[in-house]
Amino acid sequence: MCAPDQRFNELPYFFDAGLVAYGFLPSRPRDFAGFGVAYGSYSADLRRAEEVQALTDSTIGVQNWEMTLEMTYGCNVRPGLLVQPRLQYLVNPGGNKAVPNALAIGLNVIFNF
Repeated sequence: MCAPDQRFNELPYFFDAGLVAYGFLPSRPRDFAGFGVAYGSYSADLRRAEEVQALTDSTIGVQNWEMTLEMTYGCNVRPGLLVQPRLQYLVNPGGNKAVPNALAIGLNVIFNF
């Protein structure tokens, strides 16, 4: 996605992509494994404004870019019940290099009636 008018768009450039493979395990043909990546670049106007603020307030970080890498596995436990654990690694959370990278673990439980 690209919305390059940086005067109005805080995140003018955003990219995401992913791959999903069904039947990853031969014994579980309805399960799937997936990998995805998302990347966003903050606007130059926002960075310049934050750099000016950071001169007087050292607690303000300058947002540059951020990225998320995600792995997931969808397990069809039975018809109508999917359990999907996921693991995300966040690089420059919030676009701020002063914030350490983070690991997020999640679990989706999906019921279809």
